[in-house]
Amino acid sequence: MGKNISKTIAMYLPQFHEIPENNLWWGKGFTEWMSVRKGKPLYSGHKQPKTPLDKNYYDLMNKEVMDFQCKIAKNYNIYGFCFYHYWFDGGKKILEKPAENFLKWKDIEMPFCFCWANQTWARTWSNVKEANAWSDLFEKKGDGLSDGILLSQKYGRETLWKKHFEYLLPFFSDSRYIRIDGKPLLLIYKTDDIYSLSQMLKYWNVQAHAYGFDGIYIIGENCTNGRNIDGIMQHQPGTAVVENCKNVYVRNGVRIHEYKDIWESILNSPSDPVKKTYYMGFTDFDDTPRRGAKGTVIEHSSPELFGQYFQKLKEKSEQTGSEYIFLNAWNEWGEGMYMEPDEEQGYGFLEAHKQALCNKYKYDVELENKDGKEQDTAKKEKSLSGRPSKYSLLDQWMCLRDEGKKADKYLMENDFWKVAVYGYGDLGKHLVNELGLSSIEVCYVIDIRENLDCRLPIKRPDDQLEQVDAIIVTPYLEYEKIADFLEEKVKCPLISIEELIWESK
Repeated sequence: MGKNISKTIAMYLPQFHEIPENNLWWGKGFTEWMSVRKGKPLYSGHKQPKTPLDKNYYDLMNKEVMDFQCKIAKNYNIYGFCFYHYWFDGGKKILEKPAENFLKWKDIEMPFCFCWANQTWARTWSNVKEANAWSDLFEKKGDGLSDGILLSQKYGRETLWKKHFEYLLPFFSDSRYIRIDGKPLLLIYKTDDIYSLSQMLKYWNVQAHAYGFDGIYIIGENCTNGRNIDGIMQHQPGTAVVENCKNVYVRNGVRIHEYKDIWESILNSPSDPVKKTYYMGFTDFDDTPRRGAKGTVIEHSSPELFGQYFQKLKEKSEQTGSEYIFLNAWNEWGEGMYMEPDEEQGYGFLEAHKQALCNKYKYDVELENKDGKEQDTAKKEKSLSGRPSKYSLLDQWMCLRDEGKKADKYLMENDFWKVAVYGYGDLGKHLVNELGLSSIEVCYVIDIRENLDCRLPIKRPDDQLEQVDAIIVTPYLEYEKIADFLEEKVKCPLISIEELIWESK
């Protein structure tokens, strides 16, 4: 397959302006910025809130805003934007004004396309519910929306298909609209959900040919059935997060994944043997401003890591002959997933993207081995796991002691008075000794080794484990694997020593 130079299309959220529906559902004056501003750290080291550079809480109704966005995007080699497009039962549109204005503003030179986000809208933003006005109009029994449904996604038949196509036609006809093989490009977020997909796309293609197009180029996201579409793509990082559901740890209810794990899952994803495969990368992710403690965070990102991973994904895209690579996202601030400059990184992610497209990055593995020398143990430990080294964890522990705090604080706050300690290495011994001077009772130690010099009962992992309030796992780099095993044997909470130390801060 021929090799193409991939162009980046960034996903674009049109949520940053006031609309009547959001005023009704979430409170007067709601835009995405309201939830972003109210973001707060939910555990030690959690970086919230996210703040745009120079506190640029813009309004997308302002032409100067979109013009500036397009200029800086092009300056950092973003080829085009993919606007999320919302079309519901009966042809109901929402958040359509930014794209409609963009269509009118012909002097803004930026290629663009649409992603039809064909999902029913329901109340899932629990953090917004707690922080803002909450109309119960759509919760009342008898209104057909008792499950918190805000906008229902239905697809209809020819009448609605025609109405939808006629709405899209002026965009498709714009000279800036992205085409593949002479066809306007349209992403569909969940093609599997469209029960009439085959008939609808046939109808649309007939209409497209009537207006001089060669058809419509459909990329189906998250699809299991590639029939009737031109290309497929997994929406990221969502797909990779699901695939890594076992490689997750929890702090104060927040589910946390490692940046390295998610990106490696994306890079290892196979291409489809029949359909053309497109790829999507991501910058960062943290949806706690929307979902609070029910949210998900992907930790330990940086512009440098993003640049390295995105360069690898670009190379993979080019090897499969894909002319476009997608990036999530330009401005998904409520999910911590944006390219736009912020107060923490400035233009770091944009610069990293530009460097990646120019193949400027050398991968960590090459840098570590180029002189044939071994790196120090702590650096290796961190680079391989994406987690802190034992040294840095012990340093944090000593900082707690310097502040007059101990690791039992978190246990007492959660009513974990009787615990077991898994692993009696250096960290395990320190923990047992410290807890022995507290009100916490360590009932036994779990370890695979025999003849340990320990004053407490020693149990092997395969033994019958007596009930305790919690088990603390000290081999924290192996926490997920150990937790998977222990969850089959015990019903009590499992805590990584990393969590214990950071949460006692």
